[in-house]
Amino acid sequence: MRVSKRRSLPILTLLFLASWSPQGLAQPDQETFEAFSWEGFSLSMTSAQMTSVLESQGYTALNVNKQTSKTVALYQRRTASTVNKVQFIEKNGALIKISFSEVKVGGAKNFLTAQAADELYERAKTGLNLEDSACTPGARGGGICLGQPASVTHTNSFSVNVSPRAVKIVLNSLPLHESVVEANRQTASGLESAYACFGTTDITSVRDIHDCMRSSSRELGKLPPQGFDQTHRPIQLDYPTLSCANVADYYRRGLSFLERDTSAIPGCEIFAAVIERATGKAPYWAACVDPRDDADSFKNCVAGYTPSLVNSNRLYLPSCEEVQRSYKIGVLSGQPDSKVRNVAVPDCDYVLAQAKSWRKELPETLKACEGYDPDNTAEHLMKCLSSERDFLHLTDCRSVRSAYERKVTAANGYKPEEYYPLPCDQAEPLLAKAEEISEKKRKEAEEFARQLAAAKARAERDRLRRNPLFRDAWYLLVEN
Repeated sequence: MRVSKRRSLPILTLLFLASWSPQGLAQPDQETFEAFSWEGFSLSMTSAQMTSVLESQGYTALNVNKQTSKTVALYQRRTASTVNKVQFIEKNGALIKISFSEVKVGGAKNFLTAQAADELYERAKTGLNLEDSACTPGARGGGICLGQPASVTHTNSFSVNVSPRAVKIVLNSLPLHESVVEANRQTASGLESAYACFGTTDITSVRDIHDCMRSSSRELGKLPPQGFDQTHRPIQLDYPTLSCANVADYYRRGLSFLERDTSAIPGCEIFAAVIERATGKAPYWAACVDPRDDADSFKNCVAGYTPSLVNSNRLYLPSCEEVQRSYKIGVLSGQPDSKVRNVAVPDCDYVLAQAKSWRKELPETLKACEGYDPDNTAEHLMKCLSSERDFLHLTDCRSVRSAYERKVTAANGYKPEEYYPLPCDQAEPLLAKAEEISEKKRKEAEEFARQLAAAKARAERDRLRRNPLFRDAWYLLVEN
């Protein structure tokens, strides 16, 4: 194509556009792009015909690489105002790719105007019968189109790039192996069978939905792997991380395949019942579908995703973030749309209050340690560390601080945010009492040791007296 003036389309461009027609490019339901042609080139040609047309139009070979079953050739034609290039690839005797390009050179006077580029772009879209969804207009005229028209016999793709400076069109149409073609045909038939039930299922019936999804998944699982489209994977109703959105997306997929209204799907409560019917157990998010604003609803939702946060025997409470995260995951998983990212989560005061109500009852030794007032630690300390067992390991200020902090943390379930190390002067009464108890225990231990020694001596004498030799020696001693 040549552009002699900035404000006019070149003659070859007009010829190029004239060669396009609605039938010029293979439609999605056609098999190849062979019917498309430009300046005498098309995928329906043989390699020899392509070479002949190129040479007749003044193109010269830049590179021709011939292999046993494949030929890759690049031709170029250079003029004062344009550089035209044509590349074609032949495989097993058939052309599978053609690339056309024209770049304007020699200054801005040869460029297309934005209006001319737009006209060329729109005519290209019309000639190739392209949908707007595959195309994006350019900022300075022209635009880009990319696509992969469906085919059961070929792998097709195209790209169109039009700008004031350059035009480039690339077509690919690679024939598939016969086994792949047959697999694709089986897949198409299998998909129709697999999704047929979605057109007749009662969306209020748990049984109907369950049976349809199970039978559909079985049919999809039978499709040949080499012809299997990954967008049509079966759904595993017993998969542990399956969310409501996963099930809803599968249901929408079935309706979409049948070209039905994809908004008419069951709610997450129904899908939860479907999973429970399939597995015998409700999904972890079942209690999080439209949760109520009450303690039981919050507890059940958290327990669904992380049972240990609710049913654990530990005294220490989970962090606010742990509980909030479990609740949020449960509520998000109970949404029919995976694009939902934000849900309302209770604040930490509410979360920690609920977590305290879930744990087991505190032992008596810890009940006095509940609560914490940094301005009243002296009195609280004496109540918290009150048993003799508490005093056994109190030897200095550090040991008192450690014991007090440990019991306060266990009693409250977490270390209070306002907690600070106990002042050592408040530890002195406990250390004095610990010394008294220690002295008492020492004396008790000494008395116990004395009594034990005496008991052992008595036992030894009794043992000797019971010995016959001891008795004979005693009688001899007495007679003499």
